[in-house]
Amino acid sequence: SGVSQPPFLLALAGRYFDLGAEFNVRGLGRGDIAPEEITHYKEKDLWQPYFDSFLRKCEFHCCSGCKGWAMTPFVAPLAHRAKIVHFNGRLKPDKAGR
Repeated sequence: SGVSQPPFLLALAGRYFDLGAEFNVRGLGRGDIAPEEITHYKEKDLWQPYFDSFLRKCEFHCCSGCKGWAMTPFVAPLAHRAKIVHFNGRLKPDKAGR
């Protein structure tokens, strides 16, 4: 898993067109969001203040790579404008038997 990405990136060598974040709204199916991700969305002016009312602090079984805690549930700020949605994570619809 992931072994094909480096050769693919070398083949592209910067020859691509950025379609924008709404063409790959990712993270749907995740249970939590790292504080660093929230900071990133705020810096890009994509985070709406009302998102904060949905978040609760997760201290156990949080995302790998989180520094001891994360916020739950995962919030995808661009989901309402998504052209392509990318479900990954343990809450993926196909993992729920749907």
